[in-house]
Amino acid sequence: MFAKIIAIILLAVAGTVIAGWSFIKKKLPVWITAVILVGIYTAVVLCFLLPPTRAFLNIPNGIPEDTVSYYCDAVSEGSFGLAADKVYNSAFRLFDEQCVDPTAEKLLDVLRAGIRMEAVGEAEVEWLTASQYVTMSFPNIYNVFEPAKELAVSGMEAAGGVRARSLIYNDDKTYKASVAQEFFDPAVVTCAAGELGVVQARFRLTLVCEHGAWKIQSDKLLYDALMKALAYADKKTVAEILDAKVADERENTRKTARYIQKHYVIDFAQTVGPEPDRKRFGVTTDPMEVQAVVDQAAALLGGQTMAWNPGIVIYPGSEIHYYFDDTILAIVWREERNGSCCTFAEIKVQDASQFRRKLVTDSFDPPTNLWEEATPLSTEINAVVATGGDLYAFRNHGIISYGGQLYRVKSNAVDSCYITRSGDMIFSYRYQLNDWASAQQFIDDNDIMFSLAFGPVLIENGVVNYVNDYPIGEIWDEYARSAMGQLDKLHYLMLVINRDDSLGAYRNARLDEVRDAMWEKGCQQAYALDGGQTAIVLINNQRITQVTPYGWERIYSDMLYFATALTPEERLG
Repeated sequence: MFAKIIAIILLAVAGTVIAGWSFIKKKLPVWITAVILVGIYTAVVLCFLLPPTRAFLNIPNGIPEDTVSYYCDAVSEGSFGLAADKVYNSAFRLFDEQCVDPTAEKLLDVLRAGIRMEAVGEAEVEWLTASQYVTMSFPNIYNVFEPAKELAVSGMEAAGGVRARSLIYNDDKTYKASVAQEFFDPAVVTCAAGELGVVQARFRLTLVCEHGAWKIQSDKLLYDALMKALAYADKKTVAEILDAKVADERENTRKTARYIQKHYVIDFAQTVGPEPDRKRFGVTTDPMEVQAVVDQAAALLGGQTMAWNPGIVIYPGSEIHYYFDDTILAIVWREERNGSCCTFAEIKVQDASQFRRKLVTDSFDPPTNLWEEATPLSTEINAVVATGGDLYAFRNHGIISYGGQLYRVKSNAVDSCYITRSGDMIFSYRYQLNDWASAQQFIDDNDIMFSLAFGPVLIENGVVNYVNDYPIGEIWDEYARSAMGQLDKLHYLMLVINRDDSLGAYRNARLDEVRDAMWEKGCQQAYALDGGQTAIVLINNQRITQVTPYGWERIYSDMLYFATALTPEERLG
């Protein structure tokens, strides 16, 4: 501006001198001289009032190197407002941009704070334009994503092992987007505080003279260098790039984290199991529908062989019932055998605590008037599959233990069956444990959950136990029969053989027929339960078997059942 004023003064003086010289020496008329002076002074006033063009009274003031150094220092210090003062159009895009995603905005802040610029060499000046090389370095913020992803995945998988599944996973067992964000975003911020490495660029800045001052023509070269380093799809701004990059990496993290198969245990003190998911029960006549469910249960089965297979000839007119979630697979079907109807219930569970025994009123000696029928009792305890037990309160036989406590030792009459806390069926035979101390020692040594007192033992360790005489159960007569067997680890088979007039099965069975059927299905252990009116199979609180001989359910002092270990909070679709 000072140079402009001096130039205007010199112009006015020169014009006055010329007009005076012309008036004196050239004898110009007064009115002509006056016109010349008016024109000169009008031009002077216009020069003072009107903005100069780059070519008119725009004399550079200072050197371009100072402007470049100032610009570089301002950018390096994050003072983008000051840097904008040295830009021809007073704009600085990186200063004005803002990300939509808060985490992306934090990365943009890291980028802005990490930019360093330095002038190189001397400027090349051509009157009102100049140029000078600069170098720029900035943090490689893309280096944040891999360590952030590893950190986030670790946190997500840890949460998947302890939090309720419905809070962590979608129905397809992928992590919820909110969970990925919960762990990924702070991981990005943490990793952005570490060493990221740098990206370097070199380019030539162009300057123009404006109002006598040198200005950077545009911040485009700086911005282009950042865009080139951050290139991402078709995004057109740094903010758009970071928004998209963070969103994509967050989604990649969500997809990378593994589904954690939790192990669920039902507290033995909780005598009622979690309520099963009703929509997971199914009824069909199509064996392939059931096979599809078995295929889904591959992880739960862990390579074990099923007794059920789609080639089994189902009793004409009957249906196949099933239930499956991540902790239990149950299939109930019916076959014909020697004119009787065999109702099988095959169950695979995740944990031994899902194999349960319910004592009415949760006490060893409930009064008879509190005993319950099978169907309401099954409903009360949230059974997936249930059967009658040994009806222990009806007779004074065998060894009775529940929850590690011993209640009865009468081993002189019947074999006893024990379910260990690892889910195995083991046995003691008549006269084997004759006193309280030896029975308690057996309970303690084998970590018994509960015992059953009916029998006899049908199969032990894959070997058939032939019994010719037994004090209860009328083993050689034809009655409705019931048994419990173990196929493999945490893998069981219930069986009821009886008549069912609705299917045209008019015969009950002897005990040896039960034994043979259990052995043919692959049971390694098997034990006879109370038969007759007690012999019953229920799934989804629906009685599958016909009650013989009287046609109505009896009241029970106890029931065996299998439960899901998933609470409603742990369910997925």
